[in-house]
Amino acid sequence: MNLTTIRGLFAVAALYDGLLGVLFVIAPSWVFTKYGIAEPNHLGYVQFSAALLIIFGLMFLNIARDPHKHAPLILYGILLKVAYCSVTLTYWIDANIPWIWKPFTIIDLVMLGLFVWAWKSLRVERQVEKGGTSQSQGANKSWPQGRTFAHVTFDVFAHLWRQPTMSVLLNF
Repeated sequence: MNLTTIRGLFAVAALYDGLLGVLFVIAPSWVFTKYGIAEPNHLGYVQFSAALLIIFGLMFLNIARDPHKHAPLILYGILLKVAYCSVTLTYWIDANIPWIWKPFTIIDLVMLGLFVWAWKSLRVERQVEKGGTSQSQGANKSWPQGRTFAHVTFDVFAHLWRQPTMSVLLNF
C-alpha cells in the first residue's frame, strides 16, 4: 500500500468514526427511535463509547497527516476494530443483533484488514529505509510475499504483546 493510499484510508477512517461518534454523542435517542432499537437504561453508555470514537477519529486524522510519524498509533486502531468486530460478530452469531450494527461490523472488518496492510507496509518501508533486507525489496512492498492475512494479523498481535504497555495490560 502506498503512502497516498494510507493517507486516504486514515482520512476516511477519521471521518467515519468521527461522524458516527458525533451522531451518537449528540442524538443517540434519535438514532434508536429511527431504527426501532430499544435504548439502553442509560444513554451515558452509548455517549461514552461515541466520545471514544471521536477520540479515535482524531487519532486517525493525525495518522493521515503523517503516517510515518504516527505509524505506531495504527496498532491502536487495529485494536479498536478487533474489539468492535469481536463483540458485534459474537452477538450477530449468538443473539442476532439489530441490523443497524451489521453494516458497521462489515465496514470495520474491511478497515481492520486495511489497517493491518497499512501498518505492515509502513514497517516494510522503514526496514528498507534503515538498510535492512526485506523479501519484498524490488517486489511489491505493500504485502509481504508468502504471507496470508492470518499471518500478518498474528504478527501485529505478537508485536503488541512485546510492547511494555500492552504486555502489562494483557497480562493483568
